[in-house]
Amino acid sequence: MALLAYIVLIVLASRNPGPRLWGMHLIGFLPPAPAMVVWYGLCAALVLAVTGAVISNRRGAAGESAGPAEPSASEPPDAAQPPPDATEPPHGAAARPAWLEPRRWALPAFVAASGLIFWILRERTHFLGDGLVWLYGLRSGDLPEGSEPLAGALWMAVARWLRSAGVSVTADAVAPFSVICGLAAALATWGIAREISSDSRRFLPTLLLLATFGSAALFFGYVESYPPVAVAVLAFVYAGLRACRTGSAPWLPGIVLALGVACHMAFAYLLPAYFYLVFRNVRGAARRAAYLLAPGVAALALMLALGFGPDRWQETQRIAARVLDPASAAQKTQLDPKDARAYPVLSSAHALDLANLLLLVLPAPLLLLASRSVAGRGSRSPGRNPADSFLGWCAASGSVAACGLVLPVAAAQDWDLFSLLLIPLGVWAVRRGLEELTGPGGALVTAAAVLVGVASLGSFVLVNANPAAGLKRYSVLTGPGAQITPFARTYAYDLIAHYYRSRGESSAALRYASSLIEVEPTNPRYWAMVGTLHYSRGDYAAAIPFLEESVRRRSKSAGTRTNLGICYAQTGRSADALAQLHIAAAMEPDQPQNQLNLALSLLNAGRADSARVLLQETVRRWPQYAPAQNAMKRYFGG
Repeated sequence: MALLAYIVLIVLASRNPGPRLWGMHLIGFLPPAPAMVVWYGLCAALVLAVTGAVISNRRGAAGESAGPAEPSASEPPDAAQPPPDATEPPHGAAARPAWLEPRRWALPAFVAASGLIFWILRERTHFLGDGLVWLYGLRSGDLPEGSEPLAGALWMAVARWLRSAGVSVTADAVAPFSVICGLAAALATWGIAREISSDSRRFLPTLLLLATFGSAALFFGYVESYPPVAVAVLAFVYAGLRACRTGSAPWLPGIVLALGVACHMAFAYLLPAYFYLVFRNVRGAARRAAYLLAPGVAALALMLALGFGPDRWQETQRIAARVLDPASAAQKTQLDPKDARAYPVLSSAHALDLANLLLLVLPAPLLLLASRSVAGRGSRSPGRNPADSFLGWCAASGSVAACGLVLPVAAAQDWDLFSLLLIPLGVWAVRRGLEELTGPGGALVTAAAVLVGVASLGSFVLVNANPAAGLKRYSVLTGPGAQITPFARTYAYDLIAHYYRSRGESSAALRYASSLIEVEPTNPRYWAMVGTLHYSRGDYAAAIPFLEESVRRRSKSAGTRTNLGICYAQTGRSADALAQLHIAAAMEPDQPQNQLNLALSLLNAGRADSARVLLQETVRRWPQYAPAQNAMKRYFGG
C-alpha cells in the first residue's frame, strides 16, 4: 500500500536524518514525546487504511458475485431499478441528518481554533526561507529587493506600526501578522471545502484535508512575503470554484488575481485558470477583452503606486529567465554565484527534491489518489464539470512551474515558494480522491488520510517550533552531503553564525564564520565577521589578521576599519589605530561614534588639542549624543 511505503520511507529517513530525504526525515529531529505522538498517529492511519481497503474489497467482491437483482413479481419492471440519481441528493440536500450539516458557530470556531494553533506552535528559528533576512530588514526599515511589492509593503506597515507604538520589532512581535493571514486562509479553506464537497458528509474530512496541507506552516509565525500570497492563492481558488458553480462573470477572481500578482509576481502562474473562467463565463468579445486586461492593468497600477517600477520589472524578468533556464544550472566561473545551480532541471537530483516537496506538502492528497483503485471499485465517477476543469488548469500550471524551477539555494530552504505552486494540485487531488471513497471502507481510508495530513503537518511545525530541533535540521539540510551550491552553503552558514551571535554564543558563531572563509575565501565580509567575533571576545591580537585580510580584500565597511583601529589601540599600535579610525570617520562622516572613536585615538596618541577640537565639534553637531558629552567632561572638564 502507498501508506505503508510512505511510513517505511519515514522510518528510514528518520533513523539517521540526512539532507537528501528532507521531506520525510522530520520525526528524526523531534524530542521523544512529540515523536511518539506522531508515530502513533501514523500507525493508527495505517490500521484504518488497511481495514478500509479490506472492507472495500469485500464489498466489491460481494457486489460482483451477487449479480443483478430480479424484479419482484408484484412490482412493475421499472420499479426494480431506480433512476441513477434518485438515491443521491444534491449538494447540501436537506435529506441529510441535521447533525451532519455545519452549524452556524462552526465557521467561527474553526477560524478561532486555527488561529490559536498557529500562535501556540509558531516558528521559533526562522531559518527556512529568508525569515531571518526579512526580520533584519523589518528592524532596519530596509527589506531586500524582490518580486513581492505588496507583500513587502504589508510587512513594512506592520513594522512601522510596532515602532510607532513603542514596541521592538522582534519575531514574536511581527508573528501575529502571519497568524492573521492564517485566519483569512481558514475562511478561504472553509469556502473551498464547501465548494468541492459532494455532500455534507464529506465536508468535514474535506476541510481537514485542506487545512493540513504542508503550506499551512506559512501561517505559524512565518516571517516572509509568502503568508499573504498563500491567502491569495486560496482565495483565488475559492472565487474561481464559486464562479464555476454560479456561471457568473469572474470579477472576484480578477480582483484576487490582481492583488496576488502585486503580492508576488509568481502568482501569475494562475493566469491560465483565470483565462479559462473568462472564456467560459463571459460573452462578447469586448467584455472578454476587458476581463482579460483588467487584472493585469490593476496589478501594474498597484505595483507602480508601491514604487515597483519598470526597472524592477526588468530585474524580475531577468531573475525569472535565469531561474527557468536549464543552461543556468551549469556552474561556470564567469557567472555570478547566484546564477549557479546545483543541478539542471532535467536531473535525478531535481526529481528527488520534487518528490520530497510533494511528500512534505501534500502527503494526504497523494494517499487519496493512490487509494482510488483500492476503495473505488464499483463507484460511479461524475462526469467532467467546470470545477474540475478550473482546478485542472490551476494544478497543471502550478505543477509545470514547480518542475521547471531550480533555485540557487537548497530546495528544502525555498520550500515555501514551491508550496504555493502546489496548493491547487492538493485541492484537485482531494476533490478527485474523495470521489471514489464510498461506504464504510472509503470512510476509513478518508480518516487515514486525515491522520496522515495531521501527522505530516504536525511534525513539520513541531520541528520549527522547537529551536534546538529547527537549528539541527537546518544544519543538516545545508551541511556535508547536501547537493547545494557554494552560494547556498555560505548563505546558510551566514544565517547560523548570526543566529548564534545574537544569542551570545560566540564560540559556535566563530565556528560557522570560519567555515564561511573556507567555502568562500574571496568575500571580505566573511573575514571581517571572524575578526569581529574575536574582537567581541576580547582577543584583539587574534582579530587583527582577519580584519587586515578583509581590508586587503577591499572591504567597504567603516565598521571593519573601526574594529581594526580599536584592536590596534588595544595592542599598543597607536599610530596604526589612528590611521584606521581616520579612514572610518571619512567613510561615514555623519556617524557620531566614528568621530568619538577618532577623538579618543587622538587623545591616546598624545594629541590632546586635536582631540578636544574634534570632541567639541561632535558635541555641537550631535548635542543628544551622550557618549561624546561624557568624554568631554571626563577628559576636558566639560
